[in-house]
Amino acid sequence: MQKKEGIFIVFEGPNGSGKSNLAQLTKEWLSSNFGREVILITEPSKTTIGKLVRHYSEMPQHAYTLACLVCADRYQNIVESIVPNLKQNKIVISDRYFASSLVYQIMHGVTYEFVLNINSQILTPDLTIIVEASEQELRRRIQNRGTKQLFEHPDNVSTEVQLYKESLSYLKDSGHVTCCIDNSGAIEVAFQEVKDSISRILHDKL
Repeated sequence: MQKKEGIFIVFEGPNGSGKSNLAQLTKEWLSSNFGREVILITEPSKTTIGKLVRHYSEMPQHAYTLACLVCADRYQNIVESIVPNLKQNKIVISDRYFASSLVYQIMHGVTYEFVLNINSQILTPDLTIIVEASEQELRRRIQNRGTKQLFEHPDNVSTEVQLYKESLSYLKDSGHVTCCIDNSGAIEVAFQEVKDSISRILHDKL
């Protein structure tokens, strides 16, 4: 998909890693310091297809059906939200994107090749930040949560962590700009690493 004028940053990571909190902190920091409007979006999105993903992910589904819905939502979100905002020179932050499919659709039983094929025309981010934490800390955070989402269970942690490592390797080998942040401890420390990584990207684009 064609490149754009704005800046596209993605946060990824296992359930309990704190990626959503870091994405929100990043939005506030960028909004206050860089003179551009910052848009924070999520996957599943707020499009009609995104609502379907949220609905169907709460009940048993054929793995390939859900994978196709997730991917369709991604393409629709690119068309409806990401590209239009980037064309207005805004900074777009996405909480989850392609790496999440390389983890959760594969956990659901979809083949690696199928995930790659259906996502072959998506937009490449300027930076993908994968947020990690120790398995012990991830399990603790998930245990302390109330309502659990699909795949959000302490028993899935080891598989999630391993698949995110594999997805990071794939992204690097494919030429994506990536960084990995450890958020096992104080979020302030992880956030400083996030800011440092983004600042290096912004230095070339602002």
